[in-house]
Amino acid sequence: MTTAIAWLVLRIVFAGFFLYPIYGFLQNWAAAKQTALLLYPRYGDFQAILMIIVMIVISISILFGIYGHIGGLIALIYCLLGIRVHLALAHQLNTAQLSNQATAADQAVLTEAAAIGSVGHVTSAQKNLVIAAISFFFMLLGTGPFSMTG
Repeated sequence: MTTAIAWLVLRIVFAGFFLYPIYGFLQNWAAAKQTALLLYPRYGDFQAILMIIVMIVISISILFGIYGHIGGLIALIYCLLGIRVHLALAHQLNTAQLSNQATAADQAVLTEAAAIGSVGHVTSAQKNLVIAAISFFFMLLGTGPFSMTG
C-alpha cells in the first residue's frame, strides 16, 4: 500500500511541475513567447502554443498513467530543453549592461540583480536536471500502480 501511495504522490507532484506554469504563461503571453523563442528564434506564437500543449500532455500522461513510458520520454526531452533555456537566461543576465549614462548606484543594482537572477536560473536548470532524471525513471518503468495503460 505504501508503494502505491509513493507512486501516486510522485505522479501528482510531477504533473504539478508542468501544470503550474501554464496559468502564468496564459496570463503573460509575451513571456510565454519570449521563453519559447530562446529555443528557436522564429514562430513564437506557434512555439508557445506547442509548449503549453506539451506540458498538458505530459501532465495527463504521468498523472493518470496513460502511456507513461511515452510521457516520460516527452518530459525528458522537454526538461533537457528547459535546462538550455535557463542557462541561456542566466547568460543574458550576466551580459546585461546599462548605458554609460547610468549612475554608479544603478550599475550596482543591475549587477546585484543580475547575479541573483543568474543564480536563480542556474538552480532552475539544476532542478530541471532532477526532473529529467525522474522523467527517465518514468520512461523506463512507466507510472506504476493505478495507471490507466500498461
